Amino acid sequence: MREPILQKWYLASQSHIDGLKLEAYLAELGSLVLEKGWEGKMRRQVLGAKMKVGQTFADWACDTQNINAILSQAASTFAVDDKQLKNILDAGLVLQQDLDTEPVLSSDLNAWIAEVKGCDDHLRFKATRMQTLINANRESLHSKTKGKVGLADRLTTLKPSLASRLSSPPPVTVQKCPPLTDGEKTLLDLHNGCRRCRQFYIGHRTLNCDGVFPDAATYRTLTQADAVVQAAARGKTLKVKREPATAAHTKSKDILSMDYEESESDPDGYVLPPLTVPHLYVDVTLSGPSISEFPIPVCSLLDIGCPSIVISDKLATKLGLRRYPLPVEEDNLSLLSESPLSCQEYVKLKVSSGDGNWTSSVVRAKVNVGLCIPLILGMPFLASEHILIDPEQRTAVDKRTGFNLLNNPSYPPRQWKPEWVTPPPTPKKPKHKPLEQEPIPFSRSTELPVSVMLDVKNRIDELALQKLLQDEDARLKTKHADVFPVRLPDNTDDLPDNILH
Repeated sequence: MREPILQKWYLASQSHIDGLKLEAYLAELGSLVLEKGWEGKMRRQVLGAKMKVGQTFADWACDTQNINAILSQAASTFAVDDKQLKNILDAGLVLQQDLDTEPVLSSDLNAWIAEVKGCDDHLRFKATRMQTLINANRESLHSKTKGKVGLADRLTTLKPSLASRLSSPPPVTVQKCPPLTDGEKTLLDLHNGCRRCRQFYIGHRTLNCDGVFPDAATYRTLTQADAVVQAAARGKTLKVKREPATAAHTKSKDILSMDYEESESDPDGYVLPPLTVPHLYVDVTLSGPSISEFPIPVCSLLDIGCPSIVISDKLATKLGLRRYPLPVEEDNLSLLSESPLSCQEYVKLKVSSGDGNWTSSVVRAKVNVGLCIPLILGMPFLASEHILIDPEQRTAVDKRTGFNLLNNPSYPPRQWKPEWVTPPPTPKKPKHKPLEQEPIPFSRSTELPVSVMLDVKNRIDELALQKLLQDEDARLKTKHADVFPVRLPDNTDDLPDNILH
């Protein structure tokens, strides 16, 4: 009676419940707590009991008996007797083949369960012992071979060179740091920097630099702000000299051409910050019911000062997102000029990174008509996704996974195969002339070689034998012309029909 619903039920009908007998009380309590048709579900669970692979017979039989016992006490008409339960357990066994070899003849349910349990324990003991012997044999063979490869392994194992080509991923091209621009070189020279490690006021130059090039994945173009920050980290302060008043009407000069003064005795260590810092834009992908193929890329704004997530009406229509009416009290956005930013609806969406390695949970965004940017990710998004923004490093890191939304890892460019070049045609094999057409070889001596003379003699003997055979063939055909007719008859109509065999 510790459940809240049971306490409410008892307080509502306390006098009625106190007057009930135990059977009536249990029946009324069961109708309140148990779901409708629970007896049929438990009966089907008993009838369809099946022993799982790896499960012991004792545990499975005990669970099935417990369910049947509950039915016997609460709904006896749905329970099965011991004979039916024995047949159900016999049909659901997974060691049926072993029992066919050594059948269990007990008719009593408990005796049958005990006998089958003994068979199951014996089979498990044999399987464990066999696995132990296999492991011991494998370890002994491994210790005897001492690194030697058997014949079966040599036949089935690929060669190291072929296996490495098949299993290892394609070689990744190392991305090199981009070369310095003229502006970066001037900035490094102006602030005593090194063109190799690309740091300001480091105390050395390129010739005596012991460092390495910056990481190409995280490298960004050097700016005056980097020089100011590194100078402050090394105890130096940069101050911009004042321009004359007439220079205000001239074209603004490049920041690299400005003159700076170093001051190591400034008591407050003040460093002039930049006048303008770019917004934090992140490239994300969005999807919706209207997008049938790949998600569409969207440039969104990370705004720590916006109290809501805002999406433009045009983008929400393009994605086909379902719109919900926005509560009146949530229509509370306004611009810096204190003019209201009307929102009447909101949508639900998921935000994914450009490479697809990071996906947010479902967030709600207010829909605004005429929003100047497709999507503004305000404080609700940053708080729910645990995004930590560092304006100095320009990072937006998920504290749970360490994924940086603003600096996704760059991937090497795709390497295309070279264009197919048609190979030159295969040269034709030279045709050899017959021996009769070959010119007579030049010989300085008047006598032929012995090998040539033997070939000539053998050829003469072959020709003489062929001539002799042809003459003998002609003589025999002439002598026995009646036996060898010149032409056979075309049909058998004129043959005699009075000859019996």
